Amino acid sequence: MDTPTEKQHLLPADPVASVAALEEEAVRQRHGFNLLFLRRLYRIVCITFHPKLHGTALYFYLLLLLVAGANEVAVFYAGNVPSQFFGVLLVKDVHKLNVVIGRSVGILLAATIGKSLVNFVAGLFEYRLRDGLTRHLHRRFLQPHIFYPIVSRNDIDNVDQRIAQDTDKFANTFRLVFQAIVISPFIIIYYTVKTWQVSGYLGPLLSLAYFILFAILSRLVMSPVTKAVFMKERHEGLFRESVAMLRGETKEQTVANHALDALIHRQRNVVYWELPLTFVNNFSSYLGSITSYLIIAIPIYNGRYDHLSPAELTELISQHGFMSMYLIFQFTTIVEQAVRFAELAGFTNRIGQMLEAIDKQEEKEKEGHGPHVHIVDEPLSDSKDAGGIRFDNVTIASPTGQLLIDHLTLDLGLGQHLLITGANGTGKTSLLRVLCGLWPTTTGDCVYYGELQPHHVQLLPQQPYIVAGSLRDQLAYPGAAHTVSDATLQHTLTSAGLDYLLLKVDSPDTDYGTEWTRILSPGEAQRLAFARLLHHRPKLAVLDEATSAIDETAEGMLYRHAIDAGITVVSIGHRESLRAFHTRELHLNGTRNEQNALEGSYALRAIGT
Repeated sequence: MDTPTEKQHLLPADPVASVAALEEEAVRQRHGFNLLFLRRLYRIVCITFHPKLHGTALYFYLLLLLVAGANEVAVFYAGNVPSQFFGVLLVKDVHKLNVVIGRSVGILLAATIGKSLVNFVAGLFEYRLRDGLTRHLHRRFLQPHIFYPIVSRNDIDNVDQRIAQDTDKFANTFRLVFQAIVISPFIIIYYTVKTWQVSGYLGPLLSLAYFILFAILSRLVMSPVTKAVFMKERHEGLFRESVAMLRGETKEQTVANHALDALIHRQRNVVYWELPLTFVNNFSSYLGSITSYLIIAIPIYNGRYDHLSPAELTELISQHGFMSMYLIFQFTTIVEQAVRFAELAGFTNRIGQMLEAIDKQEEKEKEGHGPHVHIVDEPLSDSKDAGGIRFDNVTIASPTGQLLIDHLTLDLGLGQHLLITGANGTGKTSLLRVLCGLWPTTTGDCVYYGELQPHHVQLLPQQPYIVAGSLRDQLAYPGAAHTVSDATLQHTLTSAGLDYLLLKVDSPDTDYGTEWTRILSPGEAQRLAFARLLHHRPKLAVLDEATSAIDETAEGMLYRHAIDAGITVVSIGHRESLRAFHTRELHLNGTRNEQNALEGSYALRAIGT
């Protein structure tokens, strides 16, 4: 990778100093609890609850409603168990006591089973929610003209974190929030009526006033928590990137420590802002227990229940205490979700922001602002069925606007092997991205002619992709392992000088997962990627320093095997030995002086002249 921006650190030189800028961006993009959050949440719910989605969370949500409703019936009877004991104990009725004990055990058992089932179904709902959302992101994001532009965007940080981690946290937080309030409106209505019957209108009115008071207080302190959580998650991703780049050098240690400082700063902000929020929540919980007795005290002191005996009055107080406390509990449960809802807003906005970035990129594709790659059935030259690629007046610029290649016109026919050279930052890898349809041109088009199609092109980067699987999987990728016979495996590995790997593994089909990064040296990994190339035999191979970790003798052997197999190669490399396997050289000059005299210029010449 050789564009100027790719050699820079992914982190700012001083993340702590850039906190103010990040905060301004967060305010600009509005990552708080607001209408934008609600729209994004609604969109995610529509995605995961869509009836046509395989394994939709909608069915589990409906099942959760059913199970939670049945559990609330059991909770109601369980809540009245103490009042029944008061009634029989005060009159010392042994027979009724035995009946109450038997009934109470059955009720409590039913309530226990109900609560366990609610948690079980809620867990199923959570994993279905995550599965549906993640698969949707995979389907839309992992596309040729979407993936690279999104990853390259400066305003979309840590895309992998958003897909892998934020979706998990979103599903978990969404489950906890909606498990707690899934049927709260119905419960509140029911217990409001029951409380009204016992204490009059003042009972539910005071409960409602209590709820509104603490809801307002929670709302006031919730928005800062939302923004703090969003910024903390952003710095979590940046810190992981800095650790991944750490190689022990002093500079990288400094970058990693700065990233850690920024992360700790954001995490400290979350802790500070959660203090007033948790204080409001805890105070509302404790005050709720006192409020329930104040409510029943009003009709008692007004003489409404003077006709009841002490035992009956005690039973009534116990029943009302449960109902009013449970009503307040439902109110406070909603209030207590403020912390989780603040976190949910942070995760929702990060996922929603990514969905909107995908929308924007897809819209660019429709408007013709995407990669300019076209396919033409006619041959590139007068030769029959001649296939090839034409760069037609192609201009390429970096994401920062720097001109890399200016008006390149080049015909590359099958069998014409091209070596691309030039200093770092001159646009070599950028040209390959245009060829593969990953990067748009500023002007001009990349046109495939004749029998050559984009799917006939295979890319070998400097750091090859090693799949998690068996040795046979490595060769077959992206195809299925069963398409590679034992004879093919043996022959191809021998051609790449890797036949000894068959002795290092238990069997060609043993799944080593991600252990291949430990098993293979960098040179062996590049050889294995070349073996994959020899197995698939594409018409055109694009090699981006694909043999940099291999000695020149082995490199020559691999190139000869590829050319003998009829593969046309386009290579980026600096070794003089590579010239023997190419017919032409494209040398990119880039920007060479302050006057930009050679900005975007290039030279095309035949090898050996």
